[in-house]
Amino acid sequence: MVRQRFLIPSCGGSNPPTPAIKVGNLMLFFYRFRILSYALANIKNLIVRAFLLGIYAYACGAILLFLSGDSDISLGSIKHILYYLYKYMKFCYYNWNNLSYGLVIRLIVALLLPYFIYKTLASIKWKYFLRRLIIRIIAVIRKKREDTLKENQPKKGAQNDYQDKVNAIKNILMHDIEKTIDKRLYDIFIAKRKPEYKDFSKNTE
Repeated sequence: MVRQRFLIPSCGGSNPPTPAIKVGNLMLFFYRFRILSYALANIKNLIVRAFLLGIYAYACGAILLFLSGDSDISLGSIKHILYYLYKYMKFCYYNWNNLSYGLVIRLIVALLLPYFIYKTLASIKWKYFLRRLIIRIIAVIRKKREDTLKENQPKKGAQNDYQDKVNAIKNILMHDIEKTIDKRLYDIFIAKRKPEYKDFSKNTE
């Protein structure tokens, strides 16, 4: 509680005592204190709003720059775009009665278009949209893989058939070669060892 110090009235007058601290100054102090406490409690929201306001001002300046056809200022210079927006708004404020329809239309478009873009982006359900987008991308990738596998399967089947035919021919040739070798070995080592039978019937006669 704030203590108030009263002045002692003079003996000759009947004026009531006046406080040393005025009520207006005290109320102003309380208002400032409340504003400061609100700012400290909502500093995060204030920073976000200030950031969004800066983006909105930059978008308005960029649209005005694009509609005006002024190519002297690049879009990458944020400071110059904001200063261009400030000069444009100042000129419109002091010359409102003398503005042409083109300037008014450009100003309205520059002020409303970023707002509608923001509302459109804010109305999108980003979680659902991103989930559907990811599912769509995965489905496209899977379909491409399946198509690639289907295209490669006939090639693999033809290669397998060709390999089977080659293996069958190899087996036939190996079997024929083995038979030929066995026959040759038989003729060399076994057929020569058999005794020769002479025909004695001619001599007996």
